Amino acid sequence: MEILSDIIFKTKYDHHEFPSIKESVNFERGAAAAIPEVTTLNAAHAVAFRHGLGNSLFAGDSTKVSNSSDVRAFANKVYTASNIMIVGTSVNHNELLKLTDSLFQNISHTVPSTPIPSKYFGGECRISTPGDSHFVLAFLGAPVDTPEYAALQVLRFLIDGEKSTKWGEGVNALAQKASKLNDTKISSFNAGYSDAGLFGLHISGTATSVYSAARVAVEQLKHAANKISNDEFVRALAKARFNAAASYETRASKTEIFGNQVLFSGKVSTLAEALAQFDRFKVEDIQNVAAKILKGKPTAVALGDISTLPFSDSLSL
Repeated sequence: MEILSDIIFKTKYDHHEFPSIKESVNFERGAAAAIPEVTTLNAAHAVAFRHGLGNSLFAGDSTKVSNSSDVRAFANKVYTASNIMIVGTSVNHNELLKLTDSLFQNISHTVPSTPIPSKYFGGECRISTPGDSHFVLAFLGAPVDTPEYAALQVLRFLIDGEKSTKWGEGVNALAQKASKLNDTKISSFNAGYSDAGLFGLHISGTATSVYSAARVAVEQLKHAANKISNDEFVRALAKARFNAAASYETRASKTEIFGNQVLFSGKVSTLAEALAQFDRFKVEDIQNVAAKILKGKPTAVALGDISTLPFSDSLSL
């Protein structure tokens, strides 16, 4: 607690340290740019939301932060009582309150300006690079900790192209497709934030294999929107429940989950409550969320051999 307090109140924003810090930030950006999965997901958010959630996690060359005073001003803006949540697990609650009151009594209570709600746009982004090709196909998702987000988690595991075991071809069509195309990897994602989300698939491999897998991915989504068998539903539901339970396994992960929940919704959901929401779902609920995302404008990011990689409209979307 004392270390956290010192970070807020005692950090020295020395001018002579700024150049080395900026160099580290530039290195971080360069390292991230070398990872195709990071590049495509970053680009997908930029295309989908443009601003807000569309802003990169990595500082660009055009950043307006030019000295340590800018950093100090930003810290003063974000280190406020309404932006900070103190969460502890396996600690005495009264002792935690006492420490918080004594160490953070001078925290600013400035009320931040109301953030602009995220707006989804969708669109295309194509980046020509050598090496393997990557393709992200995404749609407007749902805010985290909402029934729709949980339903999308089930859909995510229904269409996921990753195998659950080392051997075998996988169960669904995408996993079987990935097994037949030895050079291709297919994974789904469901990114939820406070007021919006992004749901989709990431496919990598040779450009022709990626194109072929993308067509199967769209077929799987359309299948999910129209007819999901009971076996498919039960299997995806079990995976979604397991994934939710796994996120509560460690003290660190629980602390992060509880902190985000309070910041986003003002309440904490226990593991039992997190799992209970899946018990309320029926096959029709998952079909409905699949149909809903397909009605919206897709977001597509192609990286690699863009002369071969698909456009979203070439996938019958």
